Amino acid sequence: MNHHLPRNGIGLYLLHYSIAVVGVSKTVLGVALTPILSQAIVKLIAREEVGLRSVVGAMLVTIGIILSSL
Repeated sequence: MNHHLPRNGIGLYLLHYSIAVVGVSKTVLGVALTPILSQAIVKLIAREEVGLRSVVGAMLVTIGIILSSL
């Protein structure tokens, strides 16, 4: 018998937990920053160069987060 949680079970639990603890607005900000943070971590771990596309993409995501919070 398989006693493991479904693949999205832990993530969904953590999402609901973070909403309960820090609130919706801060949780959404954290979720929205995921693409930037994951790209930064990959660049650090793999020691890849940060290219213009990465910088522009991060800036666009940041601008979108700022605009959506107004």
